[in-house]
Amino acid sequence: MKDRPCITLADYAHKGSNPLDWDVRLKIAIGSARGLSYLHHDCIPHIIHRDIKSSNILLDDEMEAHVSDFGLAKLINPQDTHVTTIVAGTLGYLPPGENSDKRTSPPPILLVFSLFSRT
Repeated sequence: MKDRPCITLADYAHKGSNPLDWDVRLKIAIGSARGLSYLHHDCIPHIIHRDIKSSNILLDDEMEAHVSDFGLAKLINPQDTHVTTIVAGTLGYLPPGENSDKRTSPPPILLVFSLFSRT
């Protein structure tokens, strides 16, 4: 990221003067998905964010997305296929079934795309 301050996707969507066009939304979705894929698959131990939402996606001055706020993140060893944990995250953004079985496995990255349909 550059030295300039970033704005959250939530702030931009609710306070920005211009609505996001679909090309920019797609750029943000792809950037967010790449960040999550890196955390879920390339980091050892794997990092499960557990609180992806528009206020945890930072946008730089070129509208590149950066995943932020790892306060609820869970580290998972690659050999562990399921980890029991307490429910964490913002309730409106929990993957379906997350609040019932309390098992953490790499959540679907497609979940992040639903954040952009309402902005």
